[in-house]
Parts: sequence; C-alpha cells; structure tokens
Amino acid sequence: MVPSASSFSSAQDCNGKIATSQTTVAMTTSLESESPAITSVAQSEADGAIQTTSDSSAVAPAPEAPAPEAQTEVDSAAVQTTANSATTSSSSVTNSSSSSENVLISGSGDGTYYYDYTGKTCPNQAEYPENNGYTSCEPSSGYKTLASRMNNNIVALALDQVTNHKAELCGKRVIVYHNGVEVNATFVVWDSCLACTGGVRLDFSLSALSAIDADACTLGVVPGISWKVVDEQIIEYLNRIILSMSSSTRTCVSAPGKVLVAGGYLVLDQAYSGLVIGTSSRFYTTITSLPRSTSSSMISRKTITVRSPQFDDGRWVYTVSMGVPDVPSVSLVQDSNVNPNGNKFVEYAVSLTLSVAASKCVDVTEKLGGGLDILIVGHNDFYSQRAQLASQKLPVSTTSLSSLQPFCSTMTTIGKVHKTGLGSSAAMITSLVSALLVHFGAITLSPNTVSRNSTQRADVELAHNMAQFIHCLAQGKVGSGFDVSAAVYGSHVYRRFNPAILSSLMARCDEVGIGKVSAREILDVVAGPTRWDTIVQPFKLPEGIKLMLADVNAGSNTPQLVSAVLEWRKSEELDALELWELLNKENMQVAETLIKLSEKASSHPSEFLEARRRFSRTTGNTWLDNAANDSERLLAHLHASFLKVRVYLREMSIYAKVPVEPPSQTRLLNAIYKVPGVIMSGIPGAGGFDAIFVLVVEDVREGNPDTAARGENVEAIEEVWRTWRLSEVGPLLAGADSNLGILIEDVEKVPGLTMHL
Repeated sequence: MVPSASSFSSAQDCNGKIATSQTTVAMTTSLESESPAITSVAQSEADGAIQTTSDSSAVAPAPEAPAPEAQTEVDSAAVQTTANSATTSSSSVTNSSSSSENVLISGSGDGTYYYDYTGKTCPNQAEYPENNGYTSCEPSSGYKTLASRMNNNIVALALDQVTNHKAELCGKRVIVYHNGVEVNATFVVWDSCLACTGGVRLDFSLSALSAIDADACTLGVVPGISWKVVDEQIIEYLNRIILSMSSSTRTCVSAPGKVLVAGGYLVLDQAYSGLVIGTSSRFYTTITSLPRSTSSSMISRKTITVRSPQFDDGRWVYTVSMGVPDVPSVSLVQDSNVNPNGNKFVEYAVSLTLSVAASKCVDVTEKLGGGLDILIVGHNDFYSQRAQLASQKLPVSTTSLSSLQPFCSTMTTIGKVHKTGLGSSAAMITSLVSALLVHFGAITLSPNTVSRNSTQRADVELAHNMAQFIHCLAQGKVGSGFDVSAAVYGSHVYRRFNPAILSSLMARCDEVGIGKVSAREILDVVAGPTRWDTIVQPFKLPEGIKLMLADVNAGSNTPQLVSAVLEWRKSEELDALELWELLNKENMQVAETLIKLSEKASSHPSEFLEARRRFSRTTGNTWLDNAANDSERLLAHLHASFLKVRVYLREMSIYAKVPVEPPSQTRLLNAIYKVPGVIMSGIPGAGGFDAIFVLVVEDVREGNPDTAARGENVEAIEEVWRTWRLSEVGPLLAGADSNLGILIEDVEKVPGLTMHL
C-alpha cells in the first residue's frame, strides 16, 4: 500500500475532493454553523492532569500564559502514547467517559498511514519521506519536522476541514475508536490529508495504526475507524495567536508581476524604452511582530522566520544580532539546522532593508517585538501548475486552474520550480522590501496609488531604488530593472536608470560583504543626491482590451539568449544598430498608440464601445480598410505596428542565430491572429519558447453594453492553445493589473492568505 499523502510533503494540498469509500461522515453543527463552540477556542490551560495512557500517566498543567514564540507543547514523553502501548479499552463511543467533552468535529470511515518517526515501514517499503517534512499545523517559528517532533500519535485530518478551520483544530485532541471501541491513546491533529477530504478517513503513523490493527500493513486501509476532535489543546498552535494580533503589529504589501510586450533586448540600453504591463497576479509579503516574552530564549536572539510555504524548502530562520543599542546589525545568522540552503534574494532583502529601516525607525525594539514572522506567497500563475493538475487528474485549462487553492504548493524546491516568466523574483523582492520599510515606519504607502502625495511618491521611489539595488545584488549584475519597476509602478513605458548608479555600492558589498555595509552607505545611493534617471510613463489598458497569457511547456534560458544577442550586436555593430533603430521605432509606435487608445476610451467611451463591438467580431487584417472612427483606426494601427515588431524580431533571430521568435512559436502566434478580435500576440521579454501573450478586444455583452463578456473570441484563443499539437500550451489566469503597482493589503481580504498565517 502506498501511504496516503499529507499536505506538507506532497503539495497535494491545493484542492479537489476525491472519491473514496461509501462511508459516512458526521460533523457537529458547531463547526458547520461557525457557532462560538468552534470560533472561541479555549487555551489549553487544564487545571488537572491529562489522562494519556493506560497507566494514567499525567502531565503538568500548561502555564497560564504560554510564550507564543516558543512552541508550547505538553511533555512529549507523557503526551505521546507509543504505538506499542496503544490498546483498545472497553468503553464505546456512546459510553465513553470522554463523551461529555466539547466535540468540535467527528467522522467515520477508515484509517491509513503515511509516516513513522522511528523509521518503521511495512515490508518492501522505503522509509517515508514525510518523516522529514513539515505539517500543515507547524508554526511560523520554532517549527519541527514530523521526525523531530518524535510523536507517532500525530494524525492528519481532512484537508478541507483543516484548511477552513486551522486555528480551531490544530493541536486539538482526537479520540479514536476502532469498531466502536475507544483506542486508549492521546492523538492530536497536527496535519491535513487530501485523501481524507470530506472527513471519511484519518491518517496515522504506521506504528499507531499497527497498534490499532496488527494487520495494518496487509490491509493498507483499516476499516471501522471513527473519531471525534475535542476542545482540548495538546500542542499549542502559535499561528492562532498571530491571527489574533492587531493590525498595528502586522503589515502586508503586495507587488504585481510583469509582461514586457515591447522592448525586449532594447530595454537593456538606456537609449531605448520598453512597454511593460503589470499583471493581476501578485506577490504578498506579510510581516508580523511577535509578542515578547521574558521566558523565551528566542526573544533575546530576535529570531526572524521567513516562510515561503509554496516550496518544499521554503523556510529560513535568522538571528538578528544587536549592535548599537536598539539598532540591529546588518548581518543575519541563518539557522542551518532549519534549512541548510541559503537564499540570497531573501537574505539580502531582509538584512539590508532591516538595516536601512532601523536607521530611520524611532523605536526598532518595539517593531521587532519578540521577533518577526515573515510570510511570502505568490499567486499560482508565477509557477507552472502542470504537476499540481496532474496530481489531481485535471486537464490543463482555466477551469482547472480556477479550482486550485490560492498560493498552491509547487510540489518541488525553489531551485527546481518551473517559472512562467512573470517576474517572480522581482515581485517577491519588491513586496518584501516594501513591507519591511512600511512595517518599521521608514516609508508610508497609501492604499490608493492615485491619491499618493509628493511625500508618498518619494517613499515609493525609495522602495523602488532599494528593490532595484537588492535585486541586482542578488542576481550578481545590474539588469535592465523593468521587472522591479513594474512591481513598483504597474503598467508603464520604461526607460532604465544608469547602471553606474549602483556599480560602486555593489562593488563595496562584494568587497566587504553585506554585513559590513552601513545603512548610511546604502542611503547615500538609494535616497541620496545622486539622481536616479529612471523614466516611468504610466498607462493602463482600456477596459475591454484583455491581456491573456499562456505558459508553453518548452523552456528557454533567458540569460543565454540575452548574452548571444548582445554578442551579435557587439560583433555586427552597424547592422545591429540599424535593426535596433527600426525595432525601437515600431516599439514606440505600439506604446504611443496604446496610450492614445486608452485616452480615447476614456474621453469617447461610446465611440470606443462601438469599435469594440465591431472589431471583436472581425480579424485584425481587415481593420485598416474598414476603420470608421478614431478608436477603430487606433486599433488597426496598433495591430499593424506590432506585426512589424514581430518581423524585426524574426530578423534578429536569423542574424544573431538566437530563437527570439522561433518558427514553432511563429506558427502558434499566426494561428492566434486568425481569431477575431486579436490586436497583437507575441513572445514577451527576451522571446524564446516558454511563454506567449495576447491582447484581444473582448466581446460586448448584448443587453449590457458597458460590461465585457467572456465571449467567443477569448474562448477561441483558449481552444487554439488547448488543441495545439506542436507544443504544450497552458493558459494562465493572470490579466493586466489596472496600473496599481505596490499596495498595502488587508490580509482578510486576500483570498487564501490567512490560511498560511
């Protein structure tokens, strides 16, 4: 039998109810109706001993105010009833002495196994990898693997139940019955299980299930299991405390991804510009200052835990040493026992931004509190979800993608994840840097980008400059910066800053290490008299012009593409310059026309609506001859200009011997252009094989002309992707970001975010 997978180890924690047996599940009304019985969970502060084993071993009462930074856990030697001592008693479900307990949830069905911290396995099975994984209920600091918890009485409850009621169920006692007879062991909810969805199964350790039924290995699935979760806290759940903290101790900032629709390669040169569209897919960084406690050794060390739960290796714990009184030093010490692999993007962002923020913050100690919990998650579109969909036997489609839980596990490590090219590292760095600056009061962000005053604009510039510096430092080079700029400002025409602005500071970091670079040195560059000459001209797509994105499962090495093109430009300077100028002319024509179209849609909405109505039903090659008003002429010119852009990109492919627009992608793009309403379709950024974008005129819904409909043209494009046989094309859910850029967020209003807190 293959052990049923729990969420922490297999990333199959993202959705989907799966058919299991015809068993029944009984759930108490307190959970279904959100009554006070489930929403106001009492702390585990028992006045008497907890009966845990057949010989009535007892533990001391929990302290009245357990330190939230340290995982308060009942003595494992007492709480843990080893599998060998787990025996059945004579009390039944109806006659159990525990029946008067406040029952939170109950169920019945069968039992399976998926781990065993002792290394025990069934014959011919390898040791379970879940032993070294983190469970769904692990806290944000002081967390442990299943093996390090050394407790085989941890059970995994149904994924949907834990996901929806994590704060109420994690750490609670589970009373288990086998064929109606209570099992004399103290089990505890500390994980979730996809195969248990619906409450028809309970997932155990092998030792625990073998003690319940000696034939567990032979059976694989043990029938006759029922259970009830009672309101008795066995392991203190830290995240329940974090969720209850006031907004003054928590900051959440988001930043969008990007799509460079025009200006690939040219945007590296300060003489040229690029057109970048921010996406609706965003990265979120949530920072929580944990409460202090003099009883916790972790507080004197000021630990900072950074969690990226979408990855198997996405946890880092740092210790902040205190230099000058109340001012953290710029260096962090990573706990290699938690994660032996460092992450330069995370470490540089936390260390350098904390140094700058501390230099501008009046009371660093107050904001650091008992340490920081930092949660970083990105929308699913930043990463390919093919493995996730395959694990749930779902087709690659927008419907399937919409069924996944937000911030789904990638089912892999950071180093192996398949990205979709939306600028995940830039969006992550920007959200993390901005959140730290806001949390420590170094900058102020208005929730509404339009209403930002001059001071707030200066604060946004500081966030931009810091994010650019840290992103370049982590990458080891000064890049074009358009991806960070999009994460800060949203959609705009971008012209890069002079790379020399950062060169000396980056050289200084390389020379002495980031821990010895002072906040003053950083501020002299990112907020000093040296003028950042970045040019940002904001724009937004008109309503009714839809950005569609697709992930092509082929892959390109962007640095290699860029290096090859730049080498060609250097060796064939005159020819390259001529092509560069032609390409730039059409790129700017695309940008200017799109800006004019946006202005026209705002100033003449009826005219633009009529243009949408007509052109959404015809292909772009007919528009120039049939344009009847300014809006239609702008749409026709935009279509024609981008076709010229593609011609020049294909010439670049030939001259540089680089697949900027390879033939396979050309065929796909040409097929898309045959769909009515398509304005432009291309390969974003540096080109290659791994992504495409489409701008399409959405259908106008009859009877309600002011509202865009998901009409035939959008569905026709997705049908082209679905039926394409020369490569695997998968849709993304992301669209344009409405030019929002970085935003302060309310965690309660971001779907799926609180389940990770």
